[in-house]
Amino acid sequence: MQCLKHKKSSLDIHNYVVEQEKTFENNPTLTLHFSQKGLLWEGVTYRALGSPSLSSRNFGVECCSSFVAYLVQTYEIENVMKMVDAYDNSIYYLYNQNGLEGLIADWQQFLAAYPCKMTWDEINAYIAAFKSTHGY
Repeated sequence: MQCLKHKKSSLDIHNYVVEQEKTFENNPTLTLHFSQKGLLWEGVTYRALGSPSLSSRNFGVECCSSFVAYLVQTYEIENVMKMVDAYDNSIYYLYNQNGLEGLIADWQQFLAAYPCKMTWDEINAYIAAFKSTHGY
């Protein structure tokens, strides 16, 4: 558990998504399926593959969390709330000339350059310690 001593007290959602994506990309079973567009090609509409051995069950939810956190960090909460409250997709064009697809592409570029502080093994150790500490 030494890897946890110098880490923040909470898990960084962007770090989690980047490291989880690497586990999918390094899996030969998934490489063929995602080789043309990459794992995050559908962004927030990503569908988990349903295989517990791949730890993909919650990945779609984590991508959504990362995307929303990115939007809030980039555009501030008031503007994100305007996006949420909008009646149609035209609102996205106020923030990106390519609409929602542009926002997703910007988020994917953000993740590609994200400076991760934890490896996938460290994340799993952090989660295991958290579950143990809190009785999960």
